[in-house]
Amino acid sequence: RAQVELRVFAVEKNPNAYVTLLHLHRRENWGDGVTIVHRDMRSWDTRERADIMVSELLGSFGDNELSPECLDGAQRFLAPNGTSIPQSYTSYL
Repeated sequence: RAQVELRVFAVEKNPNAYVTLLHLHRRENWGDGVTIVHRDMRSWDTRERADIMVSELLGSFGDNELSPECLDGAQRFLAPNGTSIPQSYTSYL
């Protein structure tokens, strides 16, 4: 294992998912490196910038109509050479 200090922010708007994340945080002993934030990512802010940002905004049917706005707005959280996962997606019907 690499001995790398890791800082994770889990920003979750859904109240049920937030409670689940809190439970997992305690049960799995994620420690101080993980911060669970109960907010809409569009109104949350931090001074820290991410090297890697992972987003899951597709919803249960893959049709979250706010996904483009959220992903575009979230770019402000990336460090200058940071990367976003996914970098793109395509929906088909």
